[in-house]
Amino acid sequence: MATPHIGAQFIIFGRQYNVDEDFDIILDQLAAAGYAAIEASYKDPALLRQKLISRGMVFAGSHVGPRALLEKLPEQIDFLKKARSYDICNSGCLDWKHDTLDKVETSIKIINDAGKKLRDAGIRLHYHNHDFEFLVQFNGKRIIDIMLEQFDPKAVDLCVDVAWVRRGNDDPAAFLKKHASRTGYLHLKDFEADAEGKFVRWCELGSGAVDYRAIMPVLPSLNQVQFAIVEQDQPCGNAMLNMANSRAYLKSLGL
Repeated sequence: MATPHIGAQFIIFGRQYNVDEDFDIILDQLAAAGYAAIEASYKDPALLRQKLISRGMVFAGSHVGPRALLEKLPEQIDFLKKARSYDICNSGCLDWKHDTLDKVETSIKIINDAGKKLRDAGIRLHYHNHDFEFLVQFNGKRIIDIMLEQFDPKAVDLCVDVAWVRRGNDDPAAFLKKHASRTGYLHLKDFEADAEGKFVRWCELGSGAVDYRAIMPVLPSLNQVQFAIVEQDQPCGNAMLNMANSRAYLKSLGL
C-alpha cells in the first residue's frame, strides 16, 4: 500500500483536557508530533476542515455506533461531506456484545444496509472490532468469522484494531495478512499485560504486548488502507506525551 496517513484519535484527551476549549492546542501539538490526520467529533465540519488545512492535516473520519447508522445516517453523510472526509467507522452491535446469533445477524444487516447507502454517497464504512467478536462464538464460529461471511464486501470492510485482536487471543499480523483484502482502515493501539498475558492498562505503541515488528511487514499488502489511527483509550501519564511517543515509535519503524 501507499504509506497511509498516520492519524490521532482524540479519546485519550478527554480526561486531561477540555477538548472543546483546547481543540486548537491539541491540534497544534499533534501536528508538531508528526500526525497528518485526526479522528474526532466536532460541531462544525466546515470550520474543522479549515483548522486542519491550516496545519497541513486532514479529517480521517467519524467513529459511531450502529444506532447512529440506523437513526442518523443522513446527518453523518452531511457532516463527512462538509468535512471532506470519506471514511466512517462503526463500533459494536446494537446491544454491543450480542448474546444470540439472531442479534448478530440483525446488526450485520443494519451495517450492510448503511454501508450500501454510504458507498452510494462516496463514503467507505469500516467495522471496528473489539475483543468480544473474537471471544464469543455461535455454532462454533466466532462473531468476527460470521461477520466476514455475511458482510457485503462492496458495502463494508474492517477497521482492524490490532490491540483488540490481540486481546481477543488472535495474532494481529496473521489476521491482517489473512484478511488484507477486507481491511480498509487501521487502529494502532497497545496495552501492557501481566505475566499471564492479562490486560493491565493501555500504553504507548511499542511498550506493550502488541508485536508491531511482526505487523510492519504485512502493511504493504493492505492496499485499501488510507488511514492508520493511533488510539490510546486512556492515558498513562501525560496524554500528549503518550501520543508524541507513539508517533515517534512508528517513525522508528518507517511509518
